[in-house]
Amino acid sequence: MKAYYRCCFLFAVWGSVAGFAKKQPLCYVVLDPINRSVVEGFNEENRIFPASLTKLMTVFITFDALERKKIKLDTPFWVSKNASRCLPMKLWVKPGQKLTVKECIQAVCVSSCNDVATVIAENLSGNVSKFVKLMNQYAHKLGMRRTVFKNPSGWHHPDQKTSSKDIALLMRAIWFRFSKYGHFLGTKTFSYQKRTYRNTNRLLGKVEGLCMGKTGYTSHAGYNLSTFTVRNYHPVIVVLVGAPGGEVRNKKVQALIEKFYQKYASRKKRPKLMAYRCKKK
Repeated sequence: MKAYYRCCFLFAVWGSVAGFAKKQPLCYVVLDPINRSVVEGFNEENRIFPASLTKLMTVFITFDALERKKIKLDTPFWVSKNASRCLPMKLWVKPGQKLTVKECIQAVCVSSCNDVATVIAENLSGNVSKFVKLMNQYAHKLGMRRTVFKNPSGWHHPDQKTSSKDIALLMRAIWFRFSKYGHFLGTKTFSYQKRTYRNTNRLLGKVEGLCMGKTGYTSHAGYNLSTFTVRNYHPVIVVLVGAPGGEVRNKKVQALIEKFYQKYASRKKRPKLMAYRCKKK
């Protein structure tokens, strides 16, 4: 009997350790986007699972297509069977249905819809494989050296990896190149077919100056969050991944933002040539 309980105990301990080993470690970075300097970081170069932070690249490519006038905000995107079969989070769109580009961006940025991320990929590139190739090309151009994308939604794939620093560089690129579309990443709610979806980023409206952000979660990745904040013309990007819970994640990100402005940021306003204000609609 003692041997039986000893085996049970060892099995339980081994299972606990094995489960712990599979969890993504906590990583974060605080980046000054003006000079690309890492102000503070912890495991910021570690390769991690991005979860829905992947969608930042999906909307980056969409913003680029808008800037190049390949599409407009009212351009219709059609829903395929493949897109409609994506697992939640989703908008529950049906094959043959159409969404405007604006609706697609809102659904991805606000409610993190996997099906709509796939709709974007298929309509911009013809199929998901070609879009993923484009995602990786852009990642290379942006200096995201530790990033490999495998899908446009962030649905878990063992080979889809990035780092908190790489995600910060992506947020910086969105700010520099497509700031006029930044409000999509700061929208609190989105209405579609008489239903209102609330942004999964609960720090919007709670943290002073926080104007862009994206959440992410899978059981492999943990709770992730990327944020862009501006106070007194001084921007900062904070990316945190691998938190054990949403509340823990939010408190840690908020603490890092406050620490930056209290300890690192200049108390004087930046010159207007270097200034950035969060764009609104």
